[in-house]
Amino acid sequence: MIIEGSFREDLYYRIACFPVEVPPLRERSGDISLIANHFLDLFAKEMGRKCPVLNSAAHAALSAYSFPGNIRELKNIIEHALIKSKGPIIQPSELSLNNKNEFSRDNSNIDAHHCPQTYQELGHHLTREKNRVAIPIVRKALINWLTKSGGNVSKAAQTVDVNHSRLYQLAEEYKLDLRQIRKECQ
Repeated sequence: MIIEGSFREDLYYRIACFPVEVPPLRERSGDISLIANHFLDLFAKEMGRKCPVLNSAAHAALSAYSFPGNIRELKNIIEHALIKSKGPIIQPSELSLNNKNEFSRDNSNIDAHHCPQTYQELGHHLTREKNRVAIPIVRKALINWLTKSGGNVSKAAQTVDVNHSRLYQLAEEYKLDLRQIRKECQ
């Protein structure tokens, strides 16, 4: 940013003297209940409501969740739960913990019906900002296409109606090991 001229060098050195590293929320499970209660209190005041409490099962569900969206996701989950809840106690069912949208690096929990079958279907995932959701979907689609074609990039490209050089480019961009895929297909 300094080289680009979008951030002043002198300011950088003033604030860089004391770096503060804040680990992601998933690594601070002990803080989740405190932060959740803070957001409950904050939003209850904004809505003019008496502040409900999270029951122990709701606290346990929050602590077990990995929070791919970090603190903003927790904030949204608590606000949504407060809107949904009618009583003084928030149950786990009122928390919008969207585990089905979390994708692991190995893509094993993306099933075939969520995986794009053609390059055209994959298009909107490619145009989006690369994020935790789009990357695994693209990777899984590429792996599926290549596996179905026995690791043959040209055959896979023809099947999904895309130029084979584009498929090579995507495989490289999404860090796929074509040799390994071919080996596994034999």
